[in-house]
This record gives sequence, C-alpha cells and structure tokens, in this order.
Amino acid sequence: MYKIYKNLRYFLSLCTLFIFVLCVITAGGAVFFAPDLEVLAHNSGSVTTHDGTLLAVSRSADDKIRLKTLPQEVDPLFLKMLMASEDQRFYLHLGVDPLSLVRALISNIRENRTVSGASTLAMQAVRSLDHRPRTLANKIREAFGALFLTLFEGRDRVLEIWLTRASFGADVEGVKAASLRWFGHMPDHMTPDEAALLVALPRAPENLRPDRHAQNAQKAVADVLRLCREKEVLSPEVSKAVTASTLPDAMHALPSLQPGLCQRLFLAYPGQDLTVSLETPVQSILQNRGRIFRASHDPKITAAAVVLDRETGRITGFLGSAVPVDSQLPLPLAVRSPGSALKPFAYALAFEQHILHPKSILSDEKTFYGTWVPKNYSGLFQGKITAAKALIYSLNLPALAVLDRIDPENFTSRFLDLGLKLPKGVAASPAVILGGCGIDLLSLTALYAALADDGLYRSYGLFEDDENTRPQRILSRAAARATSEILEHLPPPAGFTPISGISYKTGTSRGSRDAFAVGSLGKYTVGIWCGRPDGKATSSLTGFKDAAPMLYGIMQDLSPAPLKKIALDEKEALSADAPPLLADLSSESNDDSLLRIEFPQTGSLISPGIFGTVRVSIKGGVPPYYLSVNGRSCPDSTEFDPKLYDFEHNQVMRIDVTDSKGNGDSIMIKVAEN
Repeated sequence: MYKIYKNLRYFLSLCTLFIFVLCVITAGGAVFFAPDLEVLAHNSGSVTTHDGTLLAVSRSADDKIRLKTLPQEVDPLFLKMLMASEDQRFYLHLGVDPLSLVRALISNIRENRTVSGASTLAMQAVRSLDHRPRTLANKIREAFGALFLTLFEGRDRVLEIWLTRASFGADVEGVKAASLRWFGHMPDHMTPDEAALLVALPRAPENLRPDRHAQNAQKAVADVLRLCREKEVLSPEVSKAVTASTLPDAMHALPSLQPGLCQRLFLAYPGQDLTVSLETPVQSILQNRGRIFRASHDPKITAAAVVLDRETGRITGFLGSAVPVDSQLPLPLAVRSPGSALKPFAYALAFEQHILHPKSILSDEKTFYGTWVPKNYSGLFQGKITAAKALIYSLNLPALAVLDRIDPENFTSRFLDLGLKLPKGVAASPAVILGGCGIDLLSLTALYAALADDGLYRSYGLFEDDENTRPQRILSRAAARATSEILEHLPPPAGFTPISGISYKTGTSRGSRDAFAVGSLGKYTVGIWCGRPDGKATSSLTGFKDAAPMLYGIMQDLSPAPLKKIALDEKEALSADAPPLLADLSSESNDDSLLRIEFPQTGSLISPGIFGTVRVSIKGGVPPYYLSVNGRSCPDSTEFDPKLYDFEHNQVMRIDVTDSKGNGDSIMIKVAEN
C-alpha cells in the first residue's frame, strides 16, 4: 500500500511539474510573441458634435478609414452573431480554443484538405495587427499572441482590437467605419442582415463585397443567418423576415460637414476622436440659412457664421461657408476688416472713462484729417447729434471724435489680446475705428458677447471637456449695458419685423470686401460675415443689406428665451442725462488749437519730392515746432531728407513733433524709394 501511495505521489508530482513547465513555456511564449500594440494608435480621426452627429472622418497614418470601436458602441445583436459564427466559446477559452482545434483537425483529415479553421477572435485580432502570411509558423505565433491578449489585456480589449482592425473591403477597417461606409449610419443599431454582412465580410473582404460580388455576399449572409438561427441567436420569425432583404450595392460617402474646421482639428489632433460643443439643431439652422443666402447672391460671394452660447461658454454653431463648395477654409477664423463693427467699443470705452454720455451732443460735419476727409456711407452729414443716435446711424465723424477722446492707442491696446490686429509696422490711427485694422469673425463675436454680458469676456471654446476660462472684465458693467441697449434700437433689415431685445451692429469694409452683422438675443450671440473667400472687392455688399438678414433669420430660427439682467446700482449706472461738462461736445471736433501732424497721415506710403525730401504739415499748437525723424532731431520742421535718417526702401519711419509748450504728436509712415 505504501508503495502504491509513493508511486501515486511521484506521478502527481511529475504531472504538477509538467503542468508548471507547460504554463511557464506558454506564458513565456505568449510574452515572447506578444503583438505590437503601438499600431493601435494609428487610427483615423473623427469629429463629432456633443449630441452625436458625426461631422467628418480623416484617414489614418497608413491611409485607411479606421475608427476606434468599443464593444459598447456596437449593437449587442452583432456581437452575439459574431461569436455564434466565429467564436462561440469566446468567454471560456484563453485565446486558443482546444475544442475548435480538434474539430478542425478531424474535418481537414477526413476531407484531405482544409475545410475548417480554428481561428478565434483573439487570433484574428492578432492577425489584424501584423498581417503576416498564412503559414504554420505564423499560426503558432498568432496562437501565442492570442494567449497574450486574453491573459494580459482581457477579453474586452480583444473585442476592441477586432472591432477596430477587422477588414471590411477596400480601405475600410473596423465595424464603425464599415457601418458608415456600407449602411450610412453608426453601428449601435443594426438590422440582422446588416449584422450578418459585417460578420461575413472579414472572412474574405474583397470576394464578399456586395457591390462587386453580390451573389457571394448573399450566400455568405445566408450562411451566417442560418447558423445564428440554429444556435438560437435569431428567432425563426426574424430569420424568415430578413432573408428577403437586399444588401447595399454601393458604399456610402463619409460625412464631410464643416470640412475646413474639421481639417484644422485633424492637423492639431491627428488620429484622435474629438467631441466638439457644436449642437446639431444649431448646425442645421446655420446650414439652411447658408443655402438661403447662397441662392440669392453671386456664386463668388459666400457667408460664414458662428453661434456662441454665453451660458455654457461654448461655440454651439459654426458655418465655414454658406455651402461647402464655396470654400474649404474655416472662414470665421480668417482675419478681415470689420468696417464699422468696432464703433460700439469706442463708445463703450468713452462711457467707461466718463468722457462721453449717450446723450452727449457730437458734431457730424465735414472735417479735415490732414488731406483725409471722412464721409458717412450716405454721403450726407447730420450736424449736431447725440452720441446714441450717432452710434445707431453708424456715423463716421462722431466715431472719429469719440476715438480721439479716448486715444487710438488706448483703444487698440485694450483689444489687441482679444483678436484685434493692426497692419504690420503701423501704429494705431483714427482709421482703426472705420475698419483700418483686422479681426476674425469668432473674435469679433466674442467681443459682442461681452457687451451682452455686461462687459465680461470669455474665450469661447469647441471642446466639452475644456475648463471654462475665468471671465475677464474688459468693460465696466454700466458702459457695456448702455452700449448694448443703444444697439437694441437699430432697425431690422428689409423684409423682417423687429425682434424685441435683439442688440446688433453691422459693418462694411472698404470696397465692400467684407460685410458683418453681429448681435445678441437671449443666451446666444451670433456673428455673420459675407464676402469673397479670396478677399477681393465686391460691387455692393453691405452689412445691413446682406449680413443682417442672415443674422435675423438665424435668431428667428433659434428663438432664444430672453434673459433677465441684474439691475445696475444707481451709483454704478450712467446718469439719465448727460452731465453739464459732457452735454455738448460738438465744438471739440473743430478745435484748431490742438497740435497735430496734418500731413502725411499715419500709415501712408509717401514718395519724396523732386529734391528727395518729404514735406510735413503741422497744425495747431504753439510754434515754434520741433521735428524728429526715427528719434533724431531734424533742423527743419517743414521737410526732411529720408536718406539722412536710416532710410531703407518701404521701411516704417516714425515722425514726432512737439511745440513750445511741450505738446506732441507722432505718426508712422512708409517712404518709397525716390
């Protein structure tokens, strides 16, 4: 008895040792033949709205349409049919199914040819990562790799790899990409015949393509449905209902909504699945209004739009161009001349600094700025007019007078970090308030959003998971509120009835190159730009005639609920009437006692005279005048020779003048080579 016990113990020890060695060899082989998982990062990128609309898909680094697909993103029916057809013991084995190996071996010996395989989903997942030739050695490698994935990555990871990397014909890999290309929708909901096609296709992606080999595809789908019926994955009633269904005869085009914006995102975030804050209903409104605009304008002219939600601090609408064929550029991000669209901010700064009141009287009369005589769009002058009416009518002379009171340099410095751009090498000048600067539509719309939010500025973003930047105050509450309320009195564009509470302004740049309309209502601020994508002049484009109707149409479609603003404290709010010192400012615009360089104008290109000198005309102040060029004193206050002052062709030169009282003025010009 003892001898039997001793032999049994010896036998069990050998078995244990054998199993241990086998486990060590298996684990070692699995680690040694572990597949390269770094290739899993080489996917296509996608941009999706936060409510689930796919906007665009990029190509992967290896030129495939391959979207990362998680098991929970796929219809459960598809997963059941996949396992019933390809790997019914998926949750029982460790990546290699011994029973399938035995079954396949017996079948192949009986038929004296390969009639059955034993590849599990894990082995297929390994094969999709390296695409090695189908040899016995590589099958062994796949088996060890499948063990590694199952043991060290888990079954959900195995499914993710298969769902992302399986081939479905042409350049399509992964179930999500396949569902989009073959059915035109996401894989979260599939009919049984759709699921059967995607189960069958990876077996022979090119030979089973329904657009090229319909009979092969029909037979493969029927086999999958039959197998699933036999294994009770599908009921007989469902199986009978789907046998008569037709398979797709062509691939669907991938979505390409807002291609300019999406392409910029793909370049910044290659291969990533991005969820942006755009909302599908808002996007639909913008696209519809873009089509309406396009139908009524010259084909060379397009429109762009942005919608900001001030409650969430997000961009909820973005229209790169009226229709995609107009331009592949994200035009709301292009720097353009805003025309008169910045005038409200000059008035707001003057209100904030208590040097202007909405009821202050300004002068709208012909005035010389050196050789420049600004005119209103109508060509007429209004004479004496209140600041509020001057802003509503968008008059140029009062706006220049307001900017002069706050100083162009102070105005531009306030907004330079918020999107405002000056021509390279040119200092701030009065022309900035009439469009002599640049800004993109998104930045301009954000500024108007700050007006509607009582002077609090936000940096609006596209990503849901971005932390909202803390709002910064760029205008006092009283100044922003007063300006916003003035803009509520602008009339509606032709064909529209007034919308209560809408506060908006238009702008048209020189040569009608750019037309803007930006306004706020409820929680939304909407910005519109119209023009040619190439920036060329147009014949008669204006902000009020062309951009404002699109703004009004979008606001009508959005139908935002009004927002109640907190009442301002009596000490904080602007007084009901203008203080005596600010009651009538109309005489200041014609004050000839102020020292200024009348000619040349800042930002101009000047050609020297026949003697190679540039003449300077100074007005106001108390003579004598002292002139300096590029920081060096000039002996003559009326002219100078550029070559004596570090002159280079088309180089910016600074001219400063002071009078006997120490008052000064300065300009920046360019001098052409004589």
